Amino acid sequence: MVYMGVSGLEVEKALSVKPTSLELKYPFEWAGLFEFRKGDYYITLEDGPDATMSMLVVRLDQLSQRAIAALKDIAAPRTRTAKTRSSSQQAVAALKDIVARKFLEREQKVQPGKCMEASGHVYQLQLQGEGRKTFKLSAPSNGAYVLFTQHLPEEFALSVSSTKLVQEPIYAEEFVAERSHDNASTFSE
Repeated sequence: MVYMGVSGLEVEKALSVKPTSLELKYPFEWAGLFEFRKGDYYITLEDGPDATMSMLVVRLDQLSQRAIAALKDIAAPRTRTAKTRSSSQQAVAALKDIVARKFLEREQKVQPGKCMEASGHVYQLQLQGEGRKTFKLSAPSNGAYVLFTQHLPEEFALSVSSTKLVQEPIYAEEFVAERSHDNASTFSE
C-alpha cells in the first residue's frame, strides 16, 4: 500500500532505523521555565552550529488556562514529586501546539546587545561572527516565564543571567525538532 507517495515498506524501514520517525516534529528543541523578577536579564550564547536561532519568551499568564494551571503547579516552591512531574508533562503538552503556531509568525531579527521583550514574540537571534553574543531580555513583571529555543542550550552554551547570577530553569524539556544539523532525510540510513 502506498500513502502520500510512501509505501508501507519504506515506513517500516524508516522506523527500524529511527524509531522516532513518525513523532510530531516542532520548530523548537527546548523549553525552560524560569521565575523572573521585573527587570533585565541577559541571554548569552557561544559559537554554535548555525548563524541564527529562533527564540520565544512568554510570560506564563499569556498561555492557555490548562497550561497555566499545570505550570503554576511546577513553579510552586516545594519539593518536586511524581504529581508535579506529571503536571509538568501536561503543561508542556498543552504548550507545544500553541508555541508551534507562534513560531509560524514573522520573526523579529535581533542583533547582539539589543533588547527583546518577554512578550510572546518570536525573535531570530543573529549569531553571525565569532565569539560570545549577549542579548538583553526585559521581563515586564514578576512571574513565571517560558523560554523556547530552536536549538538545545548546550549547542550554543546558552545561559540566562541577571546582573547578579545565572538563572537556572525550574523545569526544562527537550523536543523532537523539525530540522537537524546533519541534513539527513527521515527515510535514509
